Amino acid sequence: MLPSHVPPAPSTTEASRLLCAGTYLDDTFRDAVIDELYVHEERRVAPSFGFDAARVLAHALRARRMAAAWAAVVLALWLIGITFSGGLMLAFVPPFVLLAAGSRLRTPSAKHPEPSPGRTGPGVALRWSGRAWLGGLSLWLLWIYPDLGSRKDGLGAASEDDVFSWVSDLWMGLGHQPGQWWAAVCCALLMAVAGALQRAQVAAILGRELSPQGFDEPTVDPAVRAIGIRFQRLRQLIRMEQTSPLLLYDTAAPFRGAGVPYASWTHAVSLRPIREPGLDSRPPSQLLNQEVLEHIRVRMEQIRVPSALGSAQDAVRDRLRQLTLEDCVFLPVDGLPRRWLAPQSLAEFESHRASAVEEGGEKRRHFLRIQVSSWDDEVVLTVYVRVHTQGGLLTLEAASFVLWPVLPWFREADRIAHRHRHSGFLSKAAQATVRIPITAGTAPLLLWRSVKHSWRLLFGGYDVSLPEGPARSVRELASERRTGAFQDMDVQRYLESVREGIAQGVVDSLRDAGWQADEFEAKTLTKGIFIGEVSGLPSDLSPLRQAGGGAQ
Repeated sequence: MLPSHVPPAPSTTEASRLLCAGTYLDDTFRDAVIDELYVHEERRVAPSFGFDAARVLAHALRARRMAAAWAAVVLALWLIGITFSGGLMLAFVPPFVLLAAGSRLRTPSAKHPEPSPGRTGPGVALRWSGRAWLGGLSLWLLWIYPDLGSRKDGLGAASEDDVFSWVSDLWMGLGHQPGQWWAAVCCALLMAVAGALQRAQVAAILGRELSPQGFDEPTVDPAVRAIGIRFQRLRQLIRMEQTSPLLLYDTAAPFRGAGVPYASWTHAVSLRPIREPGLDSRPPSQLLNQEVLEHIRVRMEQIRVPSALGSAQDAVRDRLRQLTLEDCVFLPVDGLPRRWLAPQSLAEFESHRASAVEEGGEKRRHFLRIQVSSWDDEVVLTVYVRVHTQGGLLTLEAASFVLWPVLPWFREADRIAHRHRHSGFLSKAAQATVRIPITAGTAPLLLWRSVKHSWRLLFGGYDVSLPEGPARSVRELASERRTGAFQDMDVQRYLESVREGIAQGVVDSLRDAGWQADEFEAKTLTKGIFIGEVSGLPSDLSPLRQAGGGAQ
């Protein structure tokens, strides 16, 4: 017999590592994580499948502190340069802003992962406008201005035969001196140095603490060990809530955290005895919801048994062996006075489960959650199953959701660290010089965002607000909007296996209780479960491309 599968700790999975790396590579994702998990203290955290949201928050806070510190350095260089250049550096503000804005519009982010004409077109226009402006300004400063001092006579007036006399008169009329030109140039070069040091610091973290080898030890992670009473308190709440079988939900999106809707189906059949009344046969027994779910559970456990190739050690390596089953109860968050007063103990869960499994209520709902994780926990299929037996009918409800892989630029973390580690000095210097406008142009925005978060944290009043359900899922924010062919094939195979196991579990429960199962078998064969048939969309389209976003 094969040993039961022991899943890896959520804080050490590949999905957790890539999400932590994403907080350093995508400032929009980092701000969203902090806003959802740290600023809005009243919100429950969405279920975290295959990752640890608390560790992601720790790195998001650390990444923001680093970004704010470097932004403050660059902003200080701006102020120093403007002061000592006599305002000359103000001439760089428009092109730097244009280049930084154009770069942000063209760079993918968690908020805008896909290129669109509304962003690509303006991004190209802004970048080329900034380049033209900066090129003309640099040509004038490097070619014309350094020669002004040598073109003056003893009285400080420009020679009449000088073709640049009008420029000299204009510039000297503004009161600028040649030394101020050097002050502007030096401050710009120092910005390049600051940007290079920041990228080196990020690359060092990606290549050391967030490497596949270094990430396996969460106890020595500097971000996790950060001192902060608020973070330590929220970390305990997050780790308790993200794996709790009691889910306090937002009515608008109760399944938030499970991913994009993939398929859903409902089957209802009449309960008819196997033999006609009056014949010599035992009457059918009462069929309870819990009994049907137990038969489904048995069938799901059988799916985990692989076809062996000679021995248990040679058994096929299939993710269905790691299928997990768990009861969960959805509770409305309305009416809860404080977030930390939510029911969390095992005894409270058992009480809610025992009551909800048979009641079929609207707000409190019980589901059997079936889950298959694959591709290093980056692809997670979740199926929620619910059963009703009332009024001579049996109704089966099921809904499936998929978490797709982490955004592609998050997976570039190892390559970024490797490239930086093996790049030469000239390559790093050239990149830093080219990125001066982006470094200088985005610094005020990053610092403003940090100040805005701090302001909302101190004066937003979220710590005394009534509890709310999760507004966003960290994992859904960082999920791809497209899927590979192999991943889509795997998800469809897992879903078909789960669907067949659910159907057979219901059939077994009906027959064991003395009820006919032919009608239910016929409906499961003819109706199908694909999303195209549920939503009216063509069934040959990819379910992900139809869903186009997180679970709502």
